[in-house]
Amino acid sequence: ALRPGRYTVSVASLSGPLDYRLYIDVQPLACPLDRLRCAEDTLERCDGMAFEPVEVCELGCVPGDPAMCELPPPPEETEPNDRPEEAFVAVPLPQTVRGRIDPGDDVDWYRFSTSVPGLLQLGTSDAGTGDPVNTRIVLCSAEQAQLGCSFGGARTARNDDAVDRGAYSYLELQVGAGEWFLAVESFGPDVGDYLV
Repeated sequence: ALRPGRYTVSVASLSGPLDYRLYIDVQPLACPLDRLRCAEDTLERCDGMAFEPVEVCELGCVPGDPAMCELPPPPEETEPNDRPEEAFVAVPLPQTVRGRIDPGDDVDWYRFSTSVPGLLQLGTSDAGTGDPVNTRIVLCSAEQAQLGCSFGGARTARNDDAVDRGAYSYLELQVGAGEWFLAVESFGPDVGDYLV
């Protein structure tokens, strides 16, 4: 199927002059190109003429625009994880984890590894529990974590309130391969739930 646009047709002869008739016809698409839909527990994509299976959804297919496979709920951080040596291991990447700051001076530590240099994106968001918390985050290398990484001390990067994220935090930076530690804490005495 062709996408909407302007196209050129070129006609050439390999054996000298010839008479020909050129016929061009455009058939309407049977379905919008690349549209996704659910067919029971199967995600299907339109190739312009028909919907073809793309993926069988283990947890079910969620209709919408776009349709998608149901995702499993994120794992929950487990206490104690108040120090780097107790960090919740977040593997494999990418990973979303549900966390809770309680009491207000709680600090949740996460540990993860990057096998190659690349762009690292970390952030917190609303967990959808009705109990939000104003977060700030600190990213530390393994060496910095041993030296006492903190929001005001040794660190690779930190963020309190990111642009367009309200009271939630976000970091985006180039990192090398290695082991990393992320601390999530409340700004002030707030307690509540978050996703990281």
